[in-house]
Amino acid sequence: MPGHPRFTVEPKKGTPVVPLDTGLMSSTVARAHRALRSHPLPRPDDTELLTSLLHSQLALLVHETQPLLTATDHAARERERRQAIHDTARRALEAAPTQGLAASTDRLRALLTSVEHLLALLVQSQQGTGRT
Repeated sequence: MPGHPRFTVEPKKGTPVVPLDTGLMSSTVARAHRALRSHPLPRPDDTELLTSLLHSQLALLVHETQPLLTATDHAARERERRQAIHDTARRALEAAPTQGLAASTDRLRALLTSVEHLLALLVQSQQGTGRT
């Protein structure tokens, strides 16, 4: 999408490089926010679809942001902040599927928050280095 930075996901050996579509991720985030605001609890099918999308996107973001945790050009406090964001995202990824709409909605919120934070971290990091 125009206006959104694109990043590269480290491929497995023998597979082509795949661009990380942050525009699509931002669209998914916006859609999840709309679903969560629409009713006290979003529709079950929306919750299931958005949870699946955000989970997949978060897995890519966790991988892409891993090198940012060891960046030596940041103060200790910034490295700790990045590590905390990353740890929270990993816990959201590792959380077991839930039963019931209320619990599924909580899981959706956790994934949504982690995707937002890692997207912001990735964009912030790339702006700091002048890369897009």
